[in-house]
Parts: sequence; C-alpha cells; structure tokens
Amino acid sequence: MLLPEKTSNDSRIKENIEKIAQTFLGGENEGTIFLSEYEIWHNHWKSVAQKPATVLDAIDNCDDQFFPSIKKLLNILATLPVSTATPERSFSILKRLKTYLRNKMGDERLTGLALMSVHRDLVVQLDSEEIINQLAIKRKRLNLLL
Repeated sequence: MLLPEKTSNDSRIKENIEKIAQTFLGGENEGTIFLSEYEIWHNHWKSVAQKPATVLDAIDNCDDQFFPSIKKLLNILATLPVSTATPERSFSILKRLKTYLRNKMGDERLTGLALMSVHRDLVVQLDSEEIINQLAIKRKRLNLLL
C-alpha cells in the first residue's frame, strides 16, 4: 500500500493504513497524522509517470522532510523478512541427508548433495551422459596394499 504504484484512496486501505501506523509508529494520534501524510503521498504520485516499483526505489524517492512517517515505514518494510522458507528448506535437506547416510560422508560430499537437492532445477538441466563420460576419463584412485 505504500509503494507509489499501489497507493489508493479507498476507505478500506485508509483503515489498514491507520492500523499499520498505530502498530509500527506508536501513539493513538499517529494513525490520523499518518493518514493525512499518506493522502499527500498518494496525490504526489498520481501525476508522476515513472513511479518506483520496488521498496528500495521508493525509499530513494521519499523526501524525509515531507514524508517522515512514510520513510520510516518504508525502511521497516525493506528490512522485514518476507519469508524464511529458503533457510528452513536448507536445514530440512541437511537433516534428511545426515539421517539417511548416517554421518558417513565428508563435508564436501554433504555440501554437494545439499546443493543438488536445493537447486533441483539446475541439476535437471545437466546431461547425464556428459557426467558419466567425465567420470570415466578421471583416474581412479585405488590404493591397494599387498
């Protein structure tokens, strides 16, 4: 709702904006003050043809003097994590690999298997025949002790 492309003068959005301001900026009057600042922000971007599409671009185009509360909320929006799915997925994969293989592998192999599991889309693009040929060319490391 704070991005210039997404601003609106809808009453439902105004209610949400007021709640957001009270939550993140504190104070009971902060919601109504921020609402008037938001209306000025919305009117400012109505006439501009090239509007910032990302939060970081909006922060760069937000003036501290005219829009101090919007600048604060944009900074909060830029620093909040969107999702923690990627790190959680990595830990799940490591947990599965270590349990399945019972800790009998080295760090290099574990890292390789984890990366292959996380980036499945890249692994599918590899040519299996080419990989087999490359492995056949390599010298085998057989150390036989007699």
